[in-house]
Amino acid sequence: DYPEGRFTLAFVGYQDEDSEAVLELTHYWDTTQYELGTAYGMSSLFMGLKLRQLHGTWSVTTVELADRSHAVASAMLAESLGDRVNCLRGTSQDALERLRKTGANFDFLFHDAAHSMEAYVSDFEAAEPMLAPGAACLIDDIRWEDERFHSGATRTYEGWRHIVDHRRVVMAAELDQSIGLVLLS
Repeated sequence: DYPEGRFTLAFVGYQDEDSEAVLELTHYWDTTQYELGTAYGMSSLFMGLKLRQLHGTWSVTTVELADRSHAVASAMLAESLGDRVNCLRGTSQDALERLRKTGANFDFLFHDAAHSMEAYVSDFEAAEPMLAPGAACLIDDIRWEDERFHSGATRTYEGWRHIVDHRRVVMAAELDQSIGLVLLS
């Protein structure tokens, strides 16, 4: 912890940082998180619980399309995180537009909503103006091609590559061939 700078550092790797590459993660204490695709709220819960463990002002905003999932997630998250969580119901595009109109800004985006090239690209483009300098975006299932949920190819990897090519992306990594991480300028 670095109270004077209001941040915490963590290092993640398989070996000691003197002998192998490690990833340095920085958590700024006054942060806001945004999740597209709540389902039953487990990712939002884990993010919120970790943020509560750390310092500072924080909040989690999450959006879910399905009525039943939204109801379950909203109740569980409100009970666990109180007024630090904002559970929106609707499409990601509608929610992002409503948030944009309020002047919302986010330090972290977790995309686990519709898994298709079109959704990845349109959701990222709608969220990007609200993402703070230095924001991180985690995109789930970047190589997901399950046709049971889509008619035709989902082309998720093409959508991921489109995000990587965005002018604000300064670093990108693929984790375990299923999750994409980008850091923004």
